[in-house]
Amino acid sequence: MSESPGGEDAYFLDPYMLKTQKRIAKGIRRRYVARRDAHERYCMFERVERHSDLDQWDVRRENLTFHWADDAFEPFEARVSLDPETFEYSIKPVPLAWFYDERFVALLDRVFWKAPQNSA
Repeated sequence: MSESPGGEDAYFLDPYMLKTQKRIAKGIRRRYVARRDAHERYCMFERVERHSDLDQWDVRRENLTFHWADDAFEPFEARVSLDPETFEYSIKPVPLAWFYDERFVALLDRVFWKAPQNSA
């Protein structure tokens, strides 16, 4: 698509790509809920919500919001979006200390990275 004039813009509207993006987000949510229900130690969040919206370039993206049991704490947000010729993840807020916590690293590995592999 990127080789033809206007192809890159069409990529962001392609039904197959948008459907795949949604399947990845649903897979992440489904995997998290299953692991949380199995009482996996790395599933620290009480619930996760998924919704779609448009980013600042009017490109469709999938949002996953992970809520703590105590709503006084800021939720953890993850997004799945399209970037030219790839899918892109963004996560925030992520305090640096979380990357030293084996539970958070396991969450990224087992829920985020493995879910898309199994969603195809």
